Amino acid sequence: MHIHLSKKLEKLLKKFTNKKSSEPDSSQLGKWNATVFYVDRKKCLLFLNAQTTYSFILVNVVAKDYPNLHKKIKEELYEQLSYDGILLAPKQFLALLGEIRFLPTDADRRALGFINYKLDTINHFLSIESISVDLLCHRLNSDLFNTGPGPKYQNMTTPIAEMKRVVEGIQGD
Repeated sequence: MHIHLSKKLEKLLKKFTNKKSSEPDSSQLGKWNATVFYVDRKKCLLFLNAQTTYSFILVNVVAKDYPNLHKKIKEELYEQLSYDGILLAPKQFLALLGEIRFLPTDADRRALGFINYKLDTINHFLSIESISVDLLCHRLNSDLFNTGPGPKYQNMTTPIAEMKRVVEGIQGD
């Protein structure tokens, strides 16, 4: 799983970021982007799948967590997929995920736009109610988005439905 970091996150994870990846992405879930944001002065990381716009959040990340961040990412993604009804056996999940590698930003404007939209949504929910991280991510992954060209509402879907489609397509192979 290749994760392209925002400039801010890249500065925080400098030691753990690969300059360029000569190896192809071993993940079957596609490319991911990540950024850092703060809630009550606590560092949080938002991860977004560029293809499906599926996202999950790590909360209260501290510097001592950086060496084990790969493990925390796997655990949180698995938990969020399960919460959203995308059920996978642990071995199957690890096979889909592959090795996690942090890469510099790829300046993917579409992914960055979705990240900014989701950050605005997070700020909205946090300002009006106390909400669990799983429920917050579920709400983020339930927003409609357009998957392609054509009439605006013809290609509408949710990140959960898109991720289910991708996972089922991989399992069917």
